[in-house]
Amino acid sequence: MNLTRRGAPSRWLPSVILLRMMVATATRWTCCKTIVGLAAKRRGPLWVERNLRCAPRKGAVVILRRIILHDSQLFSTFVGNKNSFIMSKVVSLYHIVINTKNRHMTINADHAEDMYRFITSIVKRNNCFLCRIGGIENHIHILVDLAPTVSLSHLVRDIKRSSSDWAKKSGLFPGFVGWGKEYGAFSVSNSHRDAVIQYIISQPVHHNRVTFEDEYRRLAERNGAEWDERMLT
Repeated sequence: MNLTRRGAPSRWLPSVILLRMMVATATRWTCCKTIVGLAAKRRGPLWVERNLRCAPRKGAVVILRRIILHDSQLFSTFVGNKNSFIMSKVVSLYHIVINTKNRHMTINADHAEDMYRFITSIVKRNNCFLCRIGGIENHIHILVDLAPTVSLSHLVRDIKRSSSDWAKKSGLFPGFVGWGKEYGAFSVSNSHRDAVIQYIISQPVHHNRVTFEDEYRRLAERNGAEWDERMLT
């Protein structure tokens, strides 16, 4: 079995036996869900679906082996943890709010989806899962499931810096000069996940009657954060 040809790093070659043991014992449904879920976050649901379709009748073992061998980072993660095959499941949901500099209306509706797609790629690059993104011309809302190895501040910094550079160079947002200095991030329980997703979807309608400034203030106060007008940058 040539793991290097498949994309696994050569330093893991001594662990071939361990990999075989993992595959041979990974028949429990919890193991299957764990690896498929992680692979979906890193490579996207379509990639996982294509791999599952390749072996619909060969069972969980073949499916898990295919997914492990086609993703070197996922392979390394599991082989590196030789003490336990089943990884801990951590759900870390955050509702992130980022406004444009001085809250100017510079995210034009015609190209907002382009901005959202680019930010989605940044979230995936950080091994996090974007549940929903939306907003209006002067701010965006992001519901994200944060990876255990990624800090919230690092993710937001990467989103703001990378998307700002892209937006300025793209020519799609002529008035865009960057994001505000501050941002809001509020933890979300898994039971409220769907409600927050619907809230983000309904942003255009919501802001027909509520300004961003009032919305931001209410979100902060509702989540126990002390409001400061300096948050409006």
